[in-house]
Amino acid sequence: MGKKSTANKGKAVAEPAKKNQGHEFRCLPKTVAQMFIYLKEHPEKRALVDEMGFGALSYLPNEYLNQRLLRQIYDRYDIYDNTIYSDAATVSITTEKIGHALGLSLRGTHYDIKVDKKKLSQEDIEVYNFFQGTTTVALQNLIKTTPVNTDENKKLWMRAFMLFVQQVFLLPNSMAKITPMALPTIFDLENTRNRN
Repeated sequence: MGKKSTANKGKAVAEPAKKNQGHEFRCLPKTVAQMFIYLKEHPEKRALVDEMGFGALSYLPNEYLNQRLLRQIYDRYDIYDNTIYSDAATVSITTEKIGHALGLSLRGTHYDIKVDKKKLSQEDIEVYNFFQGTTTVALQNLIKTTPVNTDENKKLWMRAFMLFVQQVFLLPNSMAKITPMALPTIFDLENTRNRN
């Protein structure tokens, strides 16, 4: 066996990983903005978005976020106290501030992180199975191809739209497919409609 390498001898020990390291920036407001460009040509679908309380998302700019800026903000964000620390100010992030910035209502049902399939109705189980593992691209296609001419189609369309917004903007993550944790919000549509 050869000698141990001394190439790294005398070099500083690497800094410990930051608590935020390893997360990817998946927030895609441009994708949401492009969906609203599509919705301009379909007023019946846009009316459903407004009814659900997501109309303010139409003000998102049709441009990509600067990833370097996001990294700067992200590196200064403390996940334990939900605060961004910068040289200029300290900003506490609350659900009220996020709701105000995005025009989203804070009323509604609190959802558990995990879905207990044993507590779901037969209809909810069918919805759960239909959407689980769906990709973002498939959601976009569903939003664009599903007519909203019946109550059943409206429900399907609203559920697809809510999952799409969660997946690309509100709760983005590194998963390319819908996970069970994203699904609880789509079961109770009555609490989602007419929020504002």
